[in-house]
Amino acid sequence: MSTPENPEGSSKFPELYVSPTDRQLSFSEGLAYGFGIAQRLHDLEQQNVRLNDEVARIRSERDYFEQLALEARTDELTGKPNRRALTSRLDELTEERPGEFGLLFVDLDGLKRVNDTEGHEAGNELIRRAADVLDDNLRTDREEPDTIARSAFRLSGDEFVVVLPGVTDSQQLETVARRLETDLEEQDIRASFGGALHEDSESAKTIIAKADQAMYDSKVQRRRAAQEAARQELSPEARQTTEEAIQMLGQIGMDVDDFYRLYGNRSR
Repeated sequence: MSTPENPEGSSKFPELYVSPTDRQLSFSEGLAYGFGIAQRLHDLEQQNVRLNDEVARIRSERDYFEQLALEARTDELTGKPNRRALTSRLDELTEERPGEFGLLFVDLDGLKRVNDTEGHEAGNELIRRAADVLDDNLRTDREEPDTIARSAFRLSGDEFVVVLPGVTDSQQLETVARRLETDLEEQDIRASFGGALHEDSESAKTIIAKADQAMYDSKVQRRRAAQEAARQELSPEARQTTEEAIQMLGQIGMDVDDFYRLYGNRSR
């Protein structure tokens, strides 16, 4: 009913409001009136239950699809971001921070040898350990505001890519690469590194290809240095045999690097 403070009376159940000028309700009418209020409250409670159930269902579906999206961007073996996540991240950086990030291509050495001699589970463990070393190293970087988005992605097989926002010169790339290499070697893991800096007009595919080529060039240089060191330790006769083998490759239009590209993976 109306009061000085609330002249319009109750607004929660306007259809049940009875004006003081109306006649007094009989007992049966009052009873029906009370039951009507109780039924209305019951209906509201049921409606609230249904709404809560619907909200719970929507949240469950949202969580499910978010989990699917996460799994699609996560490498199953290592639990680290995969190639799809890398592509997405590089697309973001090329649009938002062109020319303001670098990339390291990391290739684990000797994985095939481990697979062949110790089994594929040992090879998988090597990959997992390497992924953890890279991630732990970059986590230290992520404690600094300017390097929060530095991450390692597993590209495929024995290949990883490290994305380095804020790295804009080759000296910075070299510093990070040497630090990662040292941490890997402490865990008895050998790897080859190649780096590239993003240029304004480059696509994600282009900078990955540049870093991959730099990694390959580094691997070739290291192999040549090792070959030369080994050659110097050979006897004159063995050195002559090696030189003859290299000449034979030249006669069929190949050099040592061509031979490695074709057959090197068989001994890795």
